[in-house]
Amino acid sequence: MRRAQTAFFAARPEIAELLRTAKNLPDVVPTHRRMSPQENQLRQVAVALIAVLQSYVSELLEEMADELNDNWDDLNEVQRRYVAVQARRRIGVLIEGCEEGELANPQKVASFRDAVLQCAEWHERPCSLARSAYRLKLDGFLQDNGGNALDRTLSRYGKCGMSFFNWLAKYYPRFRGVEDTLNIIIATRNDVAHGTFERRITMRDTRLYRALIYRLLAKIEVYIETEQTPPSTLNTIPTERDPTSPIGN
Repeated sequence: MRRAQTAFFAARPEIAELLRTAKNLPDVVPTHRRMSPQENQLRQVAVALIAVLQSYVSELLEEMADELNDNWDDLNEVQRRYVAVQARRRIGVLIEGCEEGELANPQKVASFRDAVLQCAEWHERPCSLARSAYRLKLDGFLQDNGGNALDRTLSRYGKCGMSFFNWLAKYYPRFRGVEDTLNIIIATRNDVAHGTFERRITMRDTRLYRALIYRLLAKIEVYIETEQTPPSTLNTIPTERDPTSPIGN
């Protein structure tokens, strides 16, 4: 089983427990409080759901690096994009951390040259990236940037020529507008992180959010692995109690 799915299945009991706890808490706002104990708990569920989504995508993409071999020509299109993105990020860090004036120092020149050659080696021998200390993990991309960050991240690795949300809307019409709901969940997560209270959340909302995130994970993996039209057998949104679903509830 993929590491991403393993991490997801490990997180599901925690989310279920958070929801059970919320269900047993009063939904009455105490005096001098802005929200009920139940709503406060539900906000924590939103945080956990976004963490699961972010972790799933990160692990899914990291698995590509773990499987890199010695020969560039043997890599699939997604793996090549992964190497290219990692090289671009590394070069970006180098440029930001080194002013042109600093290159008057021979040691800086040598250090800069070594780092650039290392990026070149990732294309010559991709397996060197898999064990590189400079390989960057895709953490934090859903914090403040909303669903667009997820779309940009996934679209770098898709093989079908479409952005993730456009692909999702075309082949899975019932997912149209999913980015709007995802943005609400992310905004709720950001409220908690920033200590603000900009939007309400109910038990019904939270159950809807959980179902959406869980179903979205299955489609993310299909998107990354699909070159053209996805298999018709996958053109069904799994129900929460569907035992054949790769994700389920």
